[in-house]
Amino acid sequence: MRYSCGVALADRSESVASWSAAVASLLLMMVSGWVHRHQLLVIEFLQVENRRLKERLRGKRIRLTDAERALLARKAKAAGRSPA
Repeated sequence: MRYSCGVALADRSESVASWSAAVASLLLMMVSGWVHRHQLLVIEFLQVENRRLKERLRGKRIRLTDAERALLARKAKAAGRSPA
């Protein structure tokens, strides 16, 4: 088959590039979906764990050191929560 001015070859390479981009996009969506579901499971586990630990305390106050308090404040700030 004879191509005039290389137009058909350029069209073919563009279609391969767009197909490649579509595959990469699909893979990225699949991986991000898996990561999101995994994060939701971890969050759910931590919430249940925190509830159980609070139940065991039964209103007792948790005594924190200054270093522990500072660490919690840094983590809260990074998570966008104001330390109360």
